[in-house]
Amino acid sequence: MLSVGGSSVTLVAMPVLVYQETKSPFLVSLVAASEALPYVLFGLLAGAVADRAHRRRLMVAADLLNCACVGSVPLAAALGALTPAHVLTAAFLSSTLYVFFDAAGYGLVPAAVGRAGSPRPTARCGAARRPYGSPARRRPAP
Repeated sequence: MLSVGGSSVTLVAMPVLVYQETKSPFLVSLVAASEALPYVLFGLLAGAVADRAHRRRLMVAADLLNCACVGSVPLAAALGALTPAHVLTAAFLSSTLYVFFDAAGYGLVPAAVGRAGSPRPTARCGAARRPYGSPARRRPAP
């Protein structure tokens, strides 16, 4: 759940960072679009890869690469080399890696508990991953 939380924070932090650095609404919208575009471009591919690959390894690899990708932003800022293009690239790559992580995560639940017993755990994982909605709506599945 730590990874999902970090990815949710990154979705908000990247556009805010670009706005603080450039004050450009156009660049902020480009960052937001670059964070959403991987779901459209790679969603189906990520599902197919997750079905054929070792899911846990895929999740770990995606997380480690995502860590390096997102970690490059504060490193570049500390070195005085941070540019809007760097943030755009990091946002796109981070979201792309999360698409693969997410696809593997959803496929891991039925593999772990068996297909017959998977509706309840799958529903709980889905509810835990959603950062929106009221806590009252996040009741466990019956």
